[in-house]
Amino acid sequence: MVFVNDDGEPPFQRDIRVYPINPQDANKPFIPLHFLSPNMDPMTYAILFPYGEPGWQPNWRCESYEGTTANRVRNKVTMHQFKAALTAIRNDFSPIMSAGKLTQQWIVDSCLQIEANNLNYIKLNQQRLRAEQYQGLADHMANMAQNVNAAAGTHMHSCNHTCTLK
Repeated sequence: MVFVNDDGEPPFQRDIRVYPINPQDANKPFIPLHFLSPNMDPMTYAILFPYGEPGWQPNWRCESYEGTTANRVRNKVTMHQFKAALTAIRNDFSPIMSAGKLTQQWIVDSCLQIEANNLNYIKLNQQRLRAEQYQGLADHMANMAQNVNAAAGTHMHSCNHTCTLK
């Protein structure tokens, strides 16, 4: 799936809008729904979430449940962990796993949400991730490739011939 804005970045605002009955601003009759909103899945896939239960949100906590080995609370459950738990096969009926093509659409949309969330985290946490350190690695790889007269992104075998990685 390829999903980008005009500037090549992944979209952080979806084309999902909520039209309140009594809008606060008459000039703006809708509210755009952010991709991290816990209401994204219940409002987009109402048939899969018939009770409107909220979805994942940043810093979401998961209480222990029956069948776990430890009685503890998991802090900061990732969006990927949350979505994976929704697709887990259990003994009871799961609307998500029983919806056929809608299940496939939800899974693709969930993957898109997870990737957008991960890219957003990287974008907002450059100082914490110390991304400037990666430049040294990139320079080292370019120098090694230049020394063996190969293009960066190739792999050197012990017999000194190169193979392009695909």
